[in-house]
Amino acid sequence: MRFKLKAVHDADLENYLMSLGILDGIKNGDFKCKYCGTTITLENLLCLYPVNEEISICCDRPSCYQMALKEAEKENLNLG
Repeated sequence: MRFKLKAVHDADLENYLMSLGILDGIKNGDFKCKYCGTTITLENLLCLYPVNEEISICCDRPSCYQMALKEAEKENLNLG
């Protein structure tokens, strides 16, 4: 399985999230991991990716990331 991974350096993360319009929501605890429901913070955000024109967010739990990878493979997404 091969993926095209887009990465953002920690130093640029807040600017990237701001450009997506979700930085304040992350800081306010408005976003949950798609897989386990954990509140997403700047510290536990592992990946985000588009699904049906919405942003899906995954926390840093290995089991959640594995589910995100499976979904990306199924949907033929670029997981980043």
